[in-house]
Amino acid sequence: MNHPTKTLLAALIALPFAIGTPSAQTLTVGLGAPVTTIDPHFHNVGPNNALTNHIFDRLVDRDGQSRPSPQLAESWRVLTETSWEFKLRKGVTWHDGKPFTADDVVFTFARVQAGIPNSPGGFGGFLRAITKVETPDAHTLILHTSAPHPLMPLDLASVCIIARHGGSRGTRAL
Repeated sequence: MNHPTKTLLAALIALPFAIGTPSAQTLTVGLGAPVTTIDPHFHNVGPNNALTNHIFDRLVDRDGQSRPSPQLAESWRVLTETSWEFKLRKGVTWHDGKPFTADDVVFTFARVQAGIPNSPGGFGGFLRAITKVETPDAHTLILHTSAPHPLMPLDLASVCIIARHGGSRGTRAL
């Protein structure tokens, strides 16, 4: 082997050692107010919502102009004046690999509508219009209201979904 080839080979062998392995670092986050809970349904205040929106997903998101956009629901449509159909995204799993289904949404809605014990201000108002939920299949929801409710997608953008099998602790959809 000639000298330039040996030098190049030695450099390539030494490269991983020179780069090293990543070391643990501290992440410091500044907050305007303290987070009081990571339960996404307990207390509807800015710091809690800012944190839980990084941990939990919602059926609908809001874009930069606050227009509804798909998240866990890939689409929605009005069926009648008092019913909406939401098609849920397929192939979504929770952190433990279990599939996300309409049953998780039914569980979440029931939990939020019942109210979290000792909550100083929950999310029930965003689901107040819903009188009945049907699940024709694992990825479809039919939401019924007693009167027309054109803000349904925007209301759902405020409610984080948790897994039924995670109970009140919840889990994150991936």
